[in-house]
Amino acid sequence: MTGLTSMITEDRIRQILGSSETLDEAADRLIQEANEAGGRDNITVVLTRVEEVENGDRGIDQPTVIAPPSAATAAAPPADGGHTAAPPPVDRAVD
Repeated sequence: MTGLTSMITEDRIRQILGSSETLDEAADRLIQEANEAGGRDNITVVLTRVEEVENGDRGIDQPTVIAPPSAATAAAPPADGGHTAAPPPVDRAVD
């Protein structure tokens, strides 16, 4: 396997991520260092930032509602010509 993690160490990746001001800066620095170390393959970096989001004043989770298909969807012919049995629709709230 070649690419970013074969070109620079996980410790160096951690250092770059921790010292970069933005995700764009971190991605640019990671790609630059991997290329400077030989860049034997295409280097792709995808970074995301995950942050905790408060649930407002309610303090509870909203349930996920699973509903049967709409009338338009139910009336449409199946893409496989009707050879696959579909499970019955489910109408319930799931916490």
